[in-house]
Amino acid sequence: MDKCDYGPEAEEYRYPIYVKFDDIPPVRLKSITPKQGSTLIDRLVLATKPREFQLAKDWCIQLNNVSYEQHLNGSVVVPQKRDGKLIDFDGASIPLPWLVSLLTLGILRPLGVMLTASIVHDYAYKFGHLQKDDGTEVELERDVADRLFRDIIETVNKLPLVGFIAWFAVRLGWPFVKYNGKTQGGKPPYMEYLLLLVFIALFIAVAADVPFSALVSGAATVYAVLYFVTTLFKRKNLVAGDEDATT
Repeated sequence: MDKCDYGPEAEEYRYPIYVKFDDIPPVRLKSITPKQGSTLIDRLVLATKPREFQLAKDWCIQLNNVSYEQHLNGSVVVPQKRDGKLIDFDGASIPLPWLVSLLTLGILRPLGVMLTASIVHDYAYKFGHLQKDDGTEVELERDVADRLFRDIIETVNKLPLVGFIAWFAVRLGWPFVKYNGKTQGGKPPYMEYLLLLVFIALFIAVAADVPFSALVSGAATVYAVLYFVTTLFKRKNLVAGDEDATT
């Protein structure tokens, strides 16, 4: 593995951890081809599943100020292949991605703002480590990989709430989602499950005093307002560098 070399136009982000990379990971989407003889229902169900992809080449990301795992500081390489075989990724592993994307105005989607962090997270979940550019492998506990996932989202996208929700979701998957081929590894998410129960209890308490129709109409109104507001802003006025690209 060659040492990572970042160009003068590399993207840098500085809080809560330091993140640097040359560009968004180059990916090749895998075709979704139904089996011969599949029914219409089979094809519709397949169309709702997350799209898998592979890296077009090895991808480097520099991390610093990772206080909870000092060995990660420096350049990390997410390789295109392992043992000569292309590695499959699926981005943020969101259940019912079409529904979650709809309900969150497209913020939480597998190939959305969480893509950069999810590629690092996917690799750690598959193999239980991250690889430095000198070839050494840094073994990671599951909870550390989850925290790094949250920190990269927050650092790169400046969306702490999205980072928290994504982190919270992967922590809840502890009992049944495999990490390095095994379930229930690392620190158990007892506090996360307690927080989930508190949230459910509060929701039930509030909903019990509000008619169902009022809940639905209120949620629909909030969604419509948020959707309308987001359409008022032009992308070129929000994305760093887009102004230069259009002049």
